[in-house]
Amino acid sequence: MIPSYGGSILEIDLSRKRVERRSTPESLCKEYIGGKGFGTKTLYERVGGDVDPLSPDNVLVISVGPTAGTKIPSASKANFNFKSPLTGGYAESHIGGYIAPKLKWAGYDMIIITGKSEKPAYIQIDENGAEIRDASHLWGKTTYETEEILKKETDENAATLEIGPAGENLVKFACVCHAEGWRQAGRAGTGAVMGSKNLKAIVVISDQKEVEVADSDALDGLVKEVLDNIKRDPAGTLAENYRKYGTPLMVERSNMMRFFPTRYWHLVYFERFEKIGPKEMAKYVVSNRACWNCPLACGKLVEIKDGKYAGTRVEGPEYETLFAFGGLCEIDDLPAIAKLNDLCDMYGLDTITMGNVAGFAIEAYRLGKL
Repeated sequence: MIPSYGGSILEIDLSRKRVERRSTPESLCKEYIGGKGFGTKTLYERVGGDVDPLSPDNVLVISVGPTAGTKIPSASKANFNFKSPLTGGYAESHIGGYIAPKLKWAGYDMIIITGKSEKPAYIQIDENGAEIRDASHLWGKTTYETEEILKKETDENAATLEIGPAGENLVKFACVCHAEGWRQAGRAGTGAVMGSKNLKAIVVISDQKEVEVADSDALDGLVKEVLDNIKRDPAGTLAENYRKYGTPLMVERSNMMRFFPTRYWHLVYFERFEKIGPKEMAKYVVSNRACWNCPLACGKLVEIKDGKYAGTRVEGPEYETLFAFGGLCEIDDLPAIAKLNDLCDMYGLDTITMGNVAGFAIEAYRLGKL
């Protein structure tokens, strides 16, 4: 096994209820590295242009790269590849949180899911392989409910990927949620592909372990250099502001530079951007959140404590959600955007596409077309 890789590929056929584990080829690692490389190659070889994205013939690939689960900071994302039900073409979607290191620690570089289960199912993965389990009791539940139930049924420290009612009903921009709904594989209909396979969730159980690397001393030196540079980063620079405000920082900067999507793409500047910008959002932030081994902790847990949307707790909204619901729909009420974000996470909808759809409807109504 090449250092820094998990060493195995899991292929799960939901139609035949078969699980196959095989070694990750050394040639694959050298030629395609991992993550997107693995997923793109697999999708290209397995899925033709005539395949219906919502048919059992579509393939869902989840893959990680050689840096996942290692000491390297901010370098542990998982990659999804599939044929998109939204565009009809190649698609990729990425997710942070804990799923990538958990897969690596369990010994896997790639999960290939094919076919369609006869009834709702979820997949449990650990270092011994995978098991296809009944998920009838989870069908119809929100992403929040699903994760809570699965952790009680399996392992409280498990990493889960789940769809909500949007994915079950094959909404073409349904997403896959993770980590209490604060991370998503959001783009291109990942959740709809899982829903088309009657796959409600994936559970990964593994304990943290040190990933074997080629030169541990050299890696330690590199990691120290990176962390020292972040610590030396003076207040007011990008890294410090990113840690303080997260991606909402871009609301302010993109408006200053005149490229903030507004009024369904008709304008590039939102006059009331300060009402949904980083300083306004900071009033509602109760804690920072980080993906695994990331010193920046750009995720912001927002809590609305009073007013119409009191009780809303959601990670975000991120920049993309703020431009989708804020700029495109011209909503200047941050608690309202937080609530929309929460509903999308709960039901498993991509906030970017949902905001675009809402913005289109608002614009069509404004023009007397709807």
